[in-house]
Amino acid sequence: MKAQRKIEVETVTLPAHWACPLINGDYSGCSRQDERDINAWIRDNPHLSIVGCNDNSALVLFEGYLTDCLQFDAHVRYTRETATGLIYLIYPHSLTYDPLEWQKRGLSFTATGYGKKIPTSNVVYLRGRKHRVYVTQYSNAGTAWIVFDGKRTIIS
Repeated sequence: MKAQRKIEVETVTLPAHWACPLINGDYSGCSRQDERDINAWIRDNPHLSIVGCNDNSALVLFEGYLTDCLQFDAHVRYTRETATGLIYLIYPHSLTYDPLEWQKRGLSFTATGYGKKIPTSNVVYLRGRKHRVYVTQYSNAGTAWIVFDGKRTIIS
């Protein structure tokens, strides 16, 4: 039996009048500017899926304005899968320089520089674990990826 992974939740503070559009997809009470702002937030946070909010609002400085805000709960998505089966990392991440011993000595993994699983000198930290970045390189362009949840996951 496959072990089930716990759903991870983040809490974000957003304007209270965004609740209906974010939770129910109902933009009927929003101005065009609000709709643009909400859609920009969704586009900039593809790793978060809003599922609910508390009902205790507070005045908070949001994007330079004092705004009535709520705490929203969002499920965290680390990856997305395309229709062709490619898996992409969408969770915000940053690369950390962590060279292997042979890289510190200036050595190359292969004589040609090409290969299917070439370790880079970078790592990504996700869920408190270090993931080595690999590159598949057979021409002038390569694809960077990590192994995440047992699957090859492409990073940008």
